[in-house]
Formats: sequence, structure tokens, C-alpha cells
Amino acid sequence: MIYIGNFPENKNNCWDENIFFKQMNKYSLQTNRKFIPICIIEAKKITLLLN
Repeated sequence: MIYIGNFPENKNNCWDENIFFKQMNKYSLQTNRKFIPICIIEAKKITLLLN
């Protein structure tokens, strides 16, 4: 299951990549879902994440 949304701590929904991947891994472990912030999709990086 892929959850697309924002991280609670960051209303802007954008991260540099190191912070983003750390947060995504943390949320994935907590929720057993792949977590993809909306701004990453808008930046067209979703293919990077899904490969």
C-alpha cells in the first residue's frame, strides 16, 4: 500500500533528499506503508522512488 500525503511535522511537504528518505523510512516502518510526500511527486521524482 502506498500512502501519499504530508509528514505531520512539515506542513510544507518538501524535504531535501537525505531528510526525506530518513522520514520515509521511519514512517514506512511505523505504518508498514510506503510513504511518499506530495511535493516529491510534483517534482516528478516518484519514478525514482518506485524503481
